[in-house]
Amino acid sequence: MKRCLLAAMVGLMVTGSGCETLANLAGSVNLEVKDVTPFVLSGARSGVNSGLKALSKNAEGFEKTKKVAAEIETLVTNTILPLFEGEAIEMVTMATADQAMAALNGANIDPQILGAIQLAIDSALLFIKMPENPTGELSEDTTNLIVALFSGITEGLQRFQAWGGPDTGARDLAEPVLECSWTRGGVKP
Repeated sequence: MKRCLLAAMVGLMVTGSGCETLANLAGSVNLEVKDVTPFVLSGARSGVNSGLKALSKNAEGFEKTKKVAAEIETLVTNTILPLFEGEAIEMVTMATADQAMAALNGANIDPQILGAIQLAIDSALLFIKMPENPTGELSEDTTNLIVALFSGITEGLQRFQAWGGPDTGARDLAEPVLECSWTRGGVKP
């Protein structure tokens, strides 16, 4: 379901001849942050978890990726999230966001693992408009979405680490649905 939502968003970005696409409207679509935040969080969580699982085709790859995932989780929890949480909103600027990216990029993370994290960031950028000026303040909404993004990345890293590995046969399958409906999640058993 989460992957379908992401696919639908990507589809919206590339469709529409003569119409404004979602990509053109990013940052200017009038959506309530409280409505978008769960999608940013779950998209980041699912993307990172799935991306890391795709890199773990055997036990050796799984153990290596699991070790790096634990290091990234510590970095995000102890260094990146504190940059945005608990600060007075007027103190959070584009330079703060750049500092978060510098911490992530300076951690010497395998490029394929970093690719899984970038996919999470890319999906969040559908809703986040960053200021161009390094001293430009981030709005409270933008800051909240960035916190949701990095919280989702952390949850994805945790889910991956809790996974038994490729030999267990366990996969993140969608929950069973008895009937599709216009309510979130459909009709469950």
